[in-house]
Formats: sequence, C-alpha cells, structure tokens
Amino acid sequence: MRTKPRMLSPEFTFELWTSEILPEVPIHYAMERRVRLNGASIEVGRFQWQTPIRKLVDHQDDFLTVNLALSPRPSGSSLAHLRRNEIDQPKQLPRILVTVPGGAYELTVPTGTIRSLQCALDLKRIERVAGRQLNLQTIRSQAGSMVVNPAVEMLLNRIEDELKADQYGSDVAIEAYADVLCVELTRSLVAERHSGTLFWGGLAGWRLRRIRERIHADAPAPQLVELADLCGVTVRQLSRAFKAETGTSLGKYIDQVVLDRGRELLTSSDDTLAAIAGRLGFSSSSSFAFAFRRSTGMSPSDFRQRAKLDA
Repeated sequence: MRTKPRMLSPEFTFELWTSEILPEVPIHYAMERRVRLNGASIEVGRFQWQTPIRKLVDHQDDFLTVNLALSPRPSGSSLAHLRRNEIDQPKQLPRILVTVPGGAYELTVPTGTIRSLQCALDLKRIERVAGRQLNLQTIRSQAGSMVVNPAVEMLLNRIEDELKADQYGSDVAIEAYADVLCVELTRSLVAERHSGTLFWGGLAGWRLRRIRERIHADAPAPQLVELADLCGVTVRQLSRAFKAETGTSLGKYIDQVVLDRGRELLTSSDDTLAAIAGRLGFSSSSSFAFAFRRSTGMSPSDFRQRAKLDA
C-alpha cells in the first residue's frame, strides 16, 4: 500500500513514495552539507539503521537521482527493478546508483551505516543543458541496468570535494560540474539504448562496463594492456576511445579510482599502509603515500586520523 511522500528527517529533501514489505524501519539521517541549484539539489549525508530493510520504492517525482556511496555499502545490499509483470534479478548495489522518474525498485539492505552523496537533477535541467529531449518511457525501461559513464563518477567525486572544501569558487565549480553531469548522464542513456555499437565517438556500453568492473575490482590496479585485451582492441585504440567518451585519459581515471579505494580502505579497515598499498597495486607504502599526498594534500596517516575524528 502506497503512502504519501514523506521525509526521513526535517532536513531530508528527496521525497520518495514507498510501500513497506516489512514493518516500518527507523532510519536516522544526518545531513552534512547541501547545495540547491536551479533544477537540482545536491547533498552529503549519513544514513544509519539498526534493523534489516526490505521495501518497495516508486520514484514518483521528475528528478533523476544519482547516489554515490562515500563509504562501503553494507554487504548483502541489493536492488531489483520492478517491471509491469515481473521483477528483475536482484543486483548488488553498485557504488553509483541511478534511479529514474517512474522507476520502481525493491531495495534490500541489512543493518548498517552508509555515507553518500546524492544529486537530484530535474529532467528539464538535463534536457536544457544536454540540448536534447529525453524519452521518459525509454529512461524507465533502462532503470536498474543503466551503464554509468566513468566520467560520472569523477564528476561526483569532484562535487564531493568542493562540498567538503567549501572554499572560494566552490559554488561556481559545483554548478559547472552539475551541468557536465547532465551531459554525461545523457550520454550514458544514449549508450544504453545503442549498447554494442560505437556512440558519440567513444566506446560501446559493454566495453565501458568491462573497464569499470575491472578497475573497481578488489585487486591491484590493471595495466592498460590488460584493459585493451578485455575490450579486444589495442592500447592506442582504447586510450583514444576512452578519452573521446569521457574527456579524461584512461590512466588518470585509473589513478582516481585507485586513490578513491585507498580513501575507502583507510576509513573502513585497520589494515596497515603497506597492506593497503599492496591491495591497490603500489610497489611500496611510500609510493602509495606519495601518490595519495599529491592527490589529497595530506598523508594517508593524517587522512585516516582525520576520518576517525569526523566519524
């Protein structure tokens, strides 16, 4: 049975229609930062709940939402797309979760805590910025299976950095990143509709999927030749196509993902720096520390200590 739109807390601004399978589960939500734009709302916050959740969610507003997990999602979390006469096979919740207007989902999560960045983008803003009209029926049919362009993750990370820094020009930077995010999400939608073929001068959807899955795997960072072999192309072809599709080099994207994993391991585990460096593919803890400091401006040890104080 559907309920009226509700808020998880007075600060929570993303409204969802829900119908419960299990009894109501108390969810504590603490918002850290929020930015309101014309046709968009972006915020960082932390969800915490003590009881397993299983619920149906109907996304009834006109916003396409993108959720980036800033801490590991609880093990066993899954999402299934509900279609008219069937339920898709539940899939493990990815780091980036996209929900679309009119999409219906079955969400299952065990007890836990998750810190995330959520961007709600009005479809009208996306169409205005991207310069093309979106077919709502097509978008709904892609819910739950959409391949997110790797550039989307990089943009979300940059938005989170600006929210955290809250420095001169952050508002301008976030506005610009939000516009580019609209373009990249549109590209992802186009990619899904034409999966298996080249589009916008870049890579086919299945190749992007393979690249992303390998780079995000819990294993040392891949070499370019390994990714090229996975896609059945040369390193040169892969590098050029990836740059054309995302606007950034494949090497830079790998470095960004590796350092994001490093931040996650520093905050979610008690592994030594040497152990983390080995898991990420660095030859030593000192080489990891050098790359981490160059990217974040602080050492891994200082970052871990600061994260504990903020927890």
